[in-house]
Amino acid sequence: MMGLFLLALNRKPSDRQPPMNAAILVIVLTAVMVFPVSAQTDWNVVSVNESASLPANAAFIEGEFEKDGATVRLHGVRADDRKIAFAVVDNPVDGEGGLDMAMKAGGFFAGINGGYFHPDFRPVGLEIADGKEIHPFERAKLLSGVFAVVGGRPKLVRSSDFVASPKVTHALQAGPFLVSNSELSVGLNDTKRARRTVIATDGKSGWAILLLSPVTLADASEIMNTPGAIPGLNVVRALNLDGGSSSALWAATSPKPFYFREYGSVRNYLGLRSR
Repeated sequence: MMGLFLLALNRKPSDRQPPMNAAILVIVLTAVMVFPVSAQTDWNVVSVNESASLPANAAFIEGEFEKDGATVRLHGVRADDRKIAFAVVDNPVDGEGGLDMAMKAGGFFAGINGGYFHPDFRPVGLEIADGKEIHPFERAKLLSGVFAVVGGRPKLVRSSDFVASPKVTHALQAGPFLVSNSELSVGLNDTKRARRTVIATDGKSGWAILLLSPVTLADASEIMNTPGAIPGLNVVRALNLDGGSSSALWAATSPKPFYFREYGSVRNYLGLRSR
């Protein structure tokens, strides 16, 4: 069986080259399909620390995990959607500002980089911000999931299940799914290590935005499925966002904000603010 993955090319502005033709995505064929399975993971939780130093009872998380001599570090923010609101923040000008400036300007207390984008800075897949469609929905293997705010509440659904509606005020298409229906995904790449950013939910009111140090997609899936990896959150669904050089996480922790800075510009962000 052949699975089709699409990888967006987002480099630092100084590294980007104008597209040579209309094919702006790299297509990679793999010999497996990605599907969920129940499985035990071999990752050990070395340490997990939680600090309630954020508004709306949100918590800042730091964790460290070990497997076969490899170490992965995690930073993130866990929050309850009954107390916080998500928003997609569009960043249409390449080279203008960064995640920290966008979050402060929008009155957010935490944020993360969003979806994929083309070398010419156009978004890849669906992007809706403040009720305005910035880029339409696309069908591609990599774009397997949609994060959306529908009627004021966040949802994480498969692209095949997404239904467009005037009630959708914010949305981002990304992928692949790392966890679906409490089961990790197999068939994910298990050789390429890179920084990863993730949005996860317990399927109820619990949410987390997460950044992991260089790790494969397969191992990121296992860590998301490791008991106790995210205090207070049993992950039911987790969607991979645009990682690598785009990886960024900002949180208004006290006394000093936490900021893992992106390399170059990122097309869009996900922000969290108090309701």
